[in-house]
Amino acid sequence: MRSGSGPSARKHAFAATRWRLRQGSTTSAGEAPMKGCSLRFYLHETAMHRGGFFTYEQVLALARKQGIHGGTVFKAADGYGRHGTMNEQRMHTLSGYQILIIEFILDEAEADALLKAIQEDDFPLFWAKLPAEFGSFGMD
Repeated sequence: MRSGSGPSARKHAFAATRWRLRQGSTTSAGEAPMKGCSLRFYLHETAMHRGGFFTYEQVLALARKQGIHGGTVFKAADGYGRHGTMNEQRMHTLSGYQILIIEFILDEAEADALLKAIQEDDFPLFWAKLPAEFGSFGMD
């Protein structure tokens, strides 16, 4: 179960919006965008959790099991964490030291349920929940 960039990842990033649009919520001209939140998790790409599986794969599987309609994993190009260590992506950088960001666009109830499930399963993750407005244009 790999996610990343490209057409497939972009398709999944907007799956929740498409689902809501099919349920009758629209954001056509003159209508307010839908409101919810962006829920992000930050972790090392080789982080493992129970059973020897990559943490990012298990977070995506958990979200899917809860009925969340889309999530995307991004690789960070550069940055530093709480310890001040730079995490640059360079040709000579060894695999495994890159930071991943898992992002979901959800409503508040979905975000709270996912956070609760992740906490109960004791995932070692840093997270951020940000207010978001979202919609789409020209989708069937």
